[in-house]
Amino acid sequence: MGLNGMTVLIATRQTHPSLMITETHPKVLCWHLLGEKYDYVGRRAAMDEALTDLLSVTVDSANEHEWDAALPWNAPGIRLCRE
Repeated sequence: MGLNGMTVLIATRQTHPSLMITETHPKVLCWHLLGEKYDYVGRRAAMDEALTDLLSVTVDSANEHEWDAALPWNAPGIRLCRE
């Protein structure tokens, strides 16, 4: 049986009620946090540097999917909502 992402999130939330879940598209979150248009192909080094500064950990992404995955982790300015 296959499970989609939302099914996994709901099941996880049932076992961990205090878990905070958010879904924001990386391009929107990039604009919110950096105030700049998402342009991984044209600005990879600058985007890695900006994310490094936000997260206080070195970011050296190999592709835009890695950058997108790193973006929401503990970035300041992200407001998480609870039900």
